[in-house]
Amino acid sequence: MPGRRRAGARNPLRQAAWLVPLAASALLLVGAAPTPAAAEPDRAPNARAVRTQDARSAMDRGFAVVRLALVGAALGLAIWGIRTRATDDPRRRVRRAMVVALGVASYGSYYFFFQFHHPGGFNRQDTFHYYVGSKYFAELGYYGLYDAALLALVEQERMKPDELSQVRDLRTLRVFGPRAALERGRRVKRAFEPERWQEFRSDVAFFHARLTPAMLAHFFIDHGYHPAPAWVWMGARLANAVPVDSPALRHLVQLDRWFLAAAIAAVAWGFGLETAGWVAIVWGTGFLWRYGWIGDAMVRQLWLALLLIGLSAGRRGRDALAGAFLVLSSALRVFPAIFAAGYAAGELRDSWRARRPSPPLLRLAAGGAATVALLLALAAATPPGAGIYVEFAKKIRTFTAEESTNKMGVQPLLAAAAAELPVESIAGSRVTRPATWVRVLLEALRWMALAAFAALYLRALPRVESWEAAAMSFALIPALTAPTNYYFSFVAAAVLLASRRPRILLAVLGASALWTLNGLAFYLDDAEWIGASVVALALSAGVLWEMANPPSEPNPAEA
Repeated sequence: MPGRRRAGARNPLRQAAWLVPLAASALLLVGAAPTPAAAEPDRAPNARAVRTQDARSAMDRGFAVVRLALVGAALGLAIWGIRTRATDDPRRRVRRAMVVALGVASYGSYYFFFQFHHPGGFNRQDTFHYYVGSKYFAELGYYGLYDAALLALVEQERMKPDELSQVRDLRTLRVFGPRAALERGRRVKRAFEPERWQEFRSDVAFFHARLTPAMLAHFFIDHGYHPAPAWVWMGARLANAVPVDSPALRHLVQLDRWFLAAAIAAVAWGFGLETAGWVAIVWGTGFLWRYGWIGDAMVRQLWLALLLIGLSAGRRGRDALAGAFLVLSSALRVFPAIFAAGYAAGELRDSWRARRPSPPLLRLAAGGAATVALLLALAAATPPGAGIYVEFAKKIRTFTAEESTNKMGVQPLLAAAAAELPVESIAGSRVTRPATWVRVLLEALRWMALAAFAALYLRALPRVESWEAAAMSFALIPALTAPTNYYFSFVAAAVLLASRRPRILLAVLGASALWTLNGLAFYLDDAEWIGASVVALALSAGVLWEMANPPSEPNPAEA
């Protein structure tokens, strides 16, 4: 039966019980390591901001080389594993111990090993968006953050009205001069009580003091605050409970490392200790979602932890639990809904064959439906009520249509191609766009790519278990939409598929190495995302092709 262990299969946690306390202790050490006092958020002086940004770039590149070496070692272990899959090979236990040790090292490398703090203490720009945007969401909504923040700084004489050349209007995502933003900010201010406005001014000043001039200029033309309603509900409670100048902010921004450690432990429960080690390796060495970019930014990666826990629950046959966790992950970041849909597709296939709804399908639907009902109830009980979903849909539709240099997938590749093809002027303006025939051609190519990936997925669907149908859904994301680079940590789901098809592990590790090499070659250059998109699409197509073939005998250590 899909997701259930075979009778008599050996349990890797029993076979390698001595490794469990070692791995758990190491993970907890990494998660609990304190931030040095000099780097605590409330002690990060403005004079150190420029040096901190330079340090981040240096650490990014230096640790990328270290992680590349870890991926190389992992590739060697993976190749060795394919050659020693026999159950009576005594080297399997040694290899498993090496995978776990490398997983712990990779997890630690993500956090710069024993320098367990983000340069500058925390991710200042991202934490501003998540902390201030959620704390004052009742007053700001999705559109008022930049306008109100600029007004607060001008009122405190921390900035002059014309110090910035442009400020983004978050309703349209177009940029205008600062005078228009100040006028919008005065309208936003009316939603604040006087005491609440003073608190908002103080919080904005805290972050302003920790931004370099270059970061500040970019800050006001970023894309604003757009988490899903479930995240808004959670973030508002966390931010209102933790004052911005409190040492507790350090612990708030470091919650992700606990969530991800818990997710890796869940993978060990669902798939075995060795698979958990591989997941730790792939996630910990990922260049696209590296710590220097998105680390310590207030519960930014909870969606990934929930996704891995949901897939692990599905592998263990806990369908209701899988439905709940996959829906929660989707509620935080939307695009993980493809994994829930994949799980449902696998169960619907089984129900179609049986000519009646299968019990796993009913349990999956019950778990998902109960979670949706809870989320709607929480939204209805919180200002602005259930209408937040309507506002979020408008916001995310506008954001999705906006071009961004670090988006990845079919659409960004086509957009890059369009930039090299003929353009035409829009009547009555100086704006140009791709010629009509170019736009028609690119749209046709986009649909052809989506059809090709969907065909590969449907070809594989009859051969896989339901949890595999969910995990391999990751391969559809680059064709369906265009997530920004740091969301591609979802490829960790592909590692779970390697327990039955080990060549997938080689593909994922190879993609990880290529992403790192590509990132080092084009560090912080827009060209990086073209190469990264090519690698992502090749990985997706390769995994789907492999899933369409019959699996090799399951590894007994992982069965």
